[in-house]
Amino acid sequence: MSEILVLVEQVDGEVKKVTLELLTLARSLGSPSAVWAGPGLTDAATAKLAEYGAEKVYNAPSSDVVDYVVAPRAELLAQLVGDKSPAAVLVASTAEGKEIAGRLAVKTDSGVITDAVGLAEGFVADQSIFGGGVNVHSRVAKGTPIVAVRPNSTAPAPAAGAGAVEEVAVSLSEGAKAARIVDRVKQEKGARPELTEAAIVVSGGRGVGSAENFSVIEGLADALGAAVGASRAATDAGWYPHQFQVGQTGKTVSPQLYIAAGISGAIQHRAGMQTAKTIIAINKDPEAPIFELADYGVVGDLHQVVPQLTEESTTRTSRPPAAAPRFPRGAASVVRAQATCALVRRAVTSHPASMPASTGRPWRLAKPARTSPATAARAGKAQAGTRARWVTSWKATAATTARAIGASGKSWETAITMA
Repeated sequence: MSEILVLVEQVDGEVKKVTLELLTLARSLGSPSAVWAGPGLTDAATAKLAEYGAEKVYNAPSSDVVDYVVAPRAELLAQLVGDKSPAAVLVASTAEGKEIAGRLAVKTDSGVITDAVGLAEGFVADQSIFGGGVNVHSRVAKGTPIVAVRPNSTAPAPAAGAGAVEEVAVSLSEGAKAARIVDRVKQEKGARPELTEAAIVVSGGRGVGSAENFSVIEGLADALGAAVGASRAATDAGWYPHQFQVGQTGKTVSPQLYIAAGISGAIQHRAGMQTAKTIIAINKDPEAPIFELADYGVVGDLHQVVPQLTEESTTRTSRPPAAAPRFPRGAASVVRAQATCALVRRAVTSHPASMPASTGRPWRLAKPARTSPATAARAGKAQAGTRARWVTSWKATAATTARAIGASGKSWETAITMA
C-alpha cells in the first residue's frame, strides 16, 4: 500500500488525540507513517502510534526542529516527501498545522487542502466553504496531496501497526531559523477537554445574559464531560474569554454533539460548528437561524431548560451503574453523544411540576416536521430549498420516552422518533 505521512501533534511526549484520528484516516487510504518532529519520542509514544496503525515512525530528534517557529517542520516534511515519495501528507487543521501545510505545498510544488472533514478514495476531501454555505468535494491536481484535517472529523480506532522507528537527520536552511522561540509558558490544564478536540461541546451566546450566568453553561458541560464554547457576541461582551470563541473568527470544532444555548446562529458562528455530527439548539426565538441547522431544538428560555438538563444528567450519573455494555474503542464518545440527544428529550418532558398549570409549559420541545437541511446534507440528499418547519408535539410523556429509549435493539434515532 502507498505510504501516507502523518505529522504527529504532541505535548511533552504525549500524543494528542487528533494524531490518532489522522492515523485512522490514513489507514483507510494507505499505509500510515508517523513523523515525530523534535526530541521526546518515548517507547510509550511509539507504542501509542503503533497501536493506531503507524507502520513506521520517522524520528527527527534535533532540538532545532522545535526551537524555531514552524518553518523547520515544513522543511522536515519536504525532505521526507522528496526521499520517500508518499501518496499524501496529513496534518491537523490547526492554525499551526495549516501554516506548515502551506509552507510544505510551496516547497514541494504541490496542492494543499485545508479544513477537510473527510477524505475518500483518491484523496478526495470533503470541505465546508464560504462561511459554511457550501459543501464541496476537492482534490489536489498537482504534486503530493497535502491535506489539513479538522480535529474530531474521524473517530480514532486502534489497529496495530509495526511502529518501526527510523531516525531522520534534517538539515535546516538559514531561512528556517529566522524566528527563534525564546520562551514557553505552560498553560494550566483544566478538568474539561480541549475545545477543538472535545467529543461534546456546550456553547453559550448572547442569550446567556451575563458573565455570571455562564455558570449555567459550565454546569451542563461538566455534567456531560464536555468542553465550553461561546459565540462572538458573548466573548466581545466580555462574558467569556476569547480563546473559547467558536466561529469563523474563532475556533472551528467538529464534535460528535454540539449544544448551542442562547445562540441565534449567525453565519460566522455556524461556520465554526456546522460540521458537528449532531446539533441541539436551545433558543426562545422560534425563528432563530440556528434552528435551520439543528437536528433537535428546544424553543424556550435556556435558564429554565439547561438547569433541568443538567439535573437529569447528574441524576443519571449518580445512579448505581448497571452491567455496562462493551463498546469497541473509539465508539465511547459517539455513544455518549447519541445518548445525550435522548437525554434532552427526557429532560424537557419530565418536569411537569415546575411548569405553571395556568400558562402551560413555558418552553417546548421542537422537532423538524421533515428532514432539516443539515441532516439532508449529511445523508447525501439534496438540501431543501426552504427552512424546515418546526412543530410542537406533546404526545410523548416521560414514561413513553423512557420506554422508547430503552427499547431493545433500537437505535437512538429510532428511540426519539418513537417517543
